[in-house]
Amino acid sequence: EMNSLFHADDVNVAQGQEGDNDKWIQFQKMRADKDEDVEAMVAMGDLYYWGARGCVRDHSLAFQYFERAATLGSPHGMSAAGGMLLKGEGTAQDNETAIRWYEQAATFHNVRALNGLGYIHFYGTANCTQNQTKGLEYFEQAAAQHTDGDSLFNAGYCHFAGHGTPANATRALAYFRDAARSFGHFDSIFELGKVALNVDGTFDDRHLGDGITYLRAASAAGDWGKVARQGFDAYLKHEYHHAIWLYHEAREYGYPVAAGNLAFLYDAAGLNNSATYLLEATEVEASLRLGDCYYYGKCGVESSVQLAMYWYTRASADGVSVGAYNVGFMNEFGIGGLPVNVDRAKQYYERAMDLSPSWETWFA
Repeated sequence: EMNSLFHADDVNVAQGQEGDNDKWIQFQKMRADKDEDVEAMVAMGDLYYWGARGCVRDHSLAFQYFERAATLGSPHGMSAAGGMLLKGEGTAQDNETAIRWYEQAATFHNVRALNGLGYIHFYGTANCTQNQTKGLEYFEQAAAQHTDGDSLFNAGYCHFAGHGTPANATRALAYFRDAARSFGHFDSIFELGKVALNVDGTFDDRHLGDGITYLRAASAAGDWGKVARQGFDAYLKHEYHHAIWLYHEAREYGYPVAAGNLAFLYDAAGLNNSATYLLEATEVEASLRLGDCYYYGKCGVESSVQLAMYWYTRASADGVSVGAYNVGFMNEFGIGGLPVNVDRAKQYYERAMDLSPSWETWFA
């Protein structure tokens, strides 16, 4: 969960993130418990299954929500309950009931259920006879829905390795590329990297540039990204020094959200060194804040109207109306020895109004 703190001064970034004590989650829970809202049931099941948004992981409670949603006709509830029954998560293992829920959800073209049935037949689990051809059929039905990367990868893997069908590398790579580009699918990206480097000696040549690109993307998608969520949790607990420590770790892993969050935290702590992190931040407003840093000579940099103008212009190009206004203001009044340019000022004032057509902007 890559939560940005960049707008924490303006919006409540804690909303929906504080577990059972969160008002949004309590409202969602009320909809599930009192109103019999199946979407709310599935949402609560997901929160407790994964331990997301500050909720403590509770598989037993998650299964109760999924099963209730399934009983009320939710395909998502059916597939989730089936998956937990299959693995014995939060309830006793029951292969027969799991398959029944999967098959019922599959009639709604539910991708998770189709994938689950494919897995069962491909590996011969849940007391079913192994049938890789039938497994591939389910994987391809799931892939045809084009709503997740797992099904595309599973179909691609079968074609690449020749499981349940003659090997077909061209078709396999098409599945892998689709999963990687459409869904950022980790295993697909990793396989494409291996293919580009010809790790297995399957192909006649190697493409080092493509291989490095894919493997770098795969490394960024690893599960070590959880440290960014841990930093956010520390922020919610007002443990700011701990949050800074964790975001530094996330920054070392290369997660862009960490830089913007460090800039925010250092500013909040009154430490004059946020410019370094703003330069790495991906939020479009980072350009505006860098402009402020150079305009006022703060954040660990010396005042420079030229650099302030540069970053305000970047902010304007990124669609930030205040950046456009600041460029107009500096040109109108010749701030810091800059030449007065009324025509340029008018151009940027008009852009500011176009970017933020509110009465406040027109009044300014």
